Amino acid sequence: MLTFTRKAVLQALFFVSHSLAGVALSNEPFVKRDSLNNIPQGWKFHGPAPLDDEITLRIGLKQHGVDELVGTLYEISDPENIRYGEYLTKEEVDALVQPHPTSIAVVDDWLQAHDVDLSDVSRSSAKDWITLSLPISIVTKLVNASYSIFTHERSGNMIVRSLEYSLPASVSDHIDCIHPTTFFSFPSISPSLKTRSMTQSSPPTAKNSTACGPDSVSQMTPACLMELYRFDKYIPSSTATNKLGVVSYFGDFLREDDLQSFFQQFRKDAVNSTFSIQSVTGGITSSNFTGSEAALDIEYAMSLTFPTPVSIYSVGNDGPASTKNGDNEQFLDWALFVLNQTNPPQVFSTSYADTESAIPQEYADRLCTSFAQLGARGISVIFGSGDTGVDNDVACDAITDKTPFEPSFPGGCPFLTSVGGTASFNPEVGVGGPVFPNSNYRASGAGFSNYFPRPKYQDKAVSAYLSALGSTYEGLYNRTGRAYPDISAQSVTFAIVDNGELDADSGTSASGPVVAAIIALLNDYRLSQGKAPLGFLNPWLYSKGFQGLNDILLGQSEGCNGRGFNASKGWDPVTGLGTPDFIKLQKLLP
Repeated sequence: MLTFTRKAVLQALFFVSHSLAGVALSNEPFVKRDSLNNIPQGWKFHGPAPLDDEITLRIGLKQHGVDELVGTLYEISDPENIRYGEYLTKEEVDALVQPHPTSIAVVDDWLQAHDVDLSDVSRSSAKDWITLSLPISIVTKLVNASYSIFTHERSGNMIVRSLEYSLPASVSDHIDCIHPTTFFSFPSISPSLKTRSMTQSSPPTAKNSTACGPDSVSQMTPACLMELYRFDKYIPSSTATNKLGVVSYFGDFLREDDLQSFFQQFRKDAVNSTFSIQSVTGGITSSNFTGSEAALDIEYAMSLTFPTPVSIYSVGNDGPASTKNGDNEQFLDWALFVLNQTNPPQVFSTSYADTESAIPQEYADRLCTSFAQLGARGISVIFGSGDTGVDNDVACDAITDKTPFEPSFPGGCPFLTSVGGTASFNPEVGVGGPVFPNSNYRASGAGFSNYFPRPKYQDKAVSAYLSALGSTYEGLYNRTGRAYPDISAQSVTFAIVDNGELDADSGTSASGPVVAAIIALLNDYRLSQGKAPLGFLNPWLYSKGFQGLNDILLGQSEGCNGRGFNASKGWDPVTGLGTPDFIKLQKLLP
């Protein structure tokens, strides 16, 4: 009874405070920018946010030359275009997206009108993002919103958010988005799934040191991957200029002794090599505990590309959040950090995903544009597609046959390469469905974005699939949306060393680093010939590179209740265009 009474009081406080947010806080009319009818699934109201608490706001000013940026990106990423490979410098990208001076002035005046000292404002190098910490009492007036504390039911994490926000009419046209406001998503690992624990003596060491054999189905190793995708004979030679980046979130890190133990068992010539570290928003740079995600990402990124330098971008929780309660959106923290670097790695692998519908579209659009900015600088952005088929990170007990599919984010962004998962050999199959029912995760993430339209580069390939699909699942997905994944790789039972033990992990958290490693080696080859790195991959993959991929014909992107798309000839929303054949891809390089 006491618990029920307390809950009732808290809910009453929430709805009272929420209703007050609708009261105009200025004589100037406000324009509603975003609103939610209910607290998003998976979150619960904890209590009003104390007005004297500080919250860190990140304000995205309207970028001035986005159309030119995107047009330039497609030109320099198209092998048939005379500008192919003519990537922009950091300064040139900054100049393209820099807000109009009027926008900067209007936003500055708006802040000063609320007694904000502009000397306390931090600006990105392009001046398109500003960051400042303010008492919640001032923030509520700035955005005409009431902030509350919400608890994530699964993790217990607390965030400070609002169910709606508005901006003065004179300011609204100059701002793309403000964070945190209505963003309730909680990024998850793609995820890597620990499938079983193995004693040090369980897998025979002699077989580990060789390539693919009968045991490879139950334990994937670097040697098997290198043989399977035909890059076991390639020796990197551009290690002075080539680099691979791996992004790690939520304090996930790798112990040095675990890395060396992994090398000792699976890549002896790499023993004593290590990685460099970039700390983003307070990301950790050492740890006495290894997270399985970090083990999977780093051990395979390094063992597959050795001696190519690998840099770990450790993203912490010190970004836009309340100083007492909150959690920042870490994809943006990482992207802005890299955009501010002069010479970042040419390839990045990220094994985390959000649910698209949980993200405000204005925010998703802006983050996607940041990936276009990275692509314009010649950087390949690679994300795992997710591990729950067409129903990304949803509770299956709430799903019916008429429930629309739930796409993941940022897989639907057209300016990155999304990686699905396969398993088995001769043939490889997409994970999920009756052909591989005993996998350790539901299915390779797949689908069609509800936010981003299908880009021209994939129109022919995707249209062919949809034509064959006909009316199946009609109304449950966006036929005109950006389709994913683009490419796939093995993703089941990868051997890792995790806190001194030999374990196995699965998921597109495994396939993502594999594809990133292969792209890094293709870059190595191009750099050795005096050419530019591959940059934004998709225009090449869909126009010519697909000829260097193994078409996967079996598998299903199984979501809840057995529903999901099937793999087929050509592109499909299970394995994309297929899995890589390094030698063929090398011959097809622009």
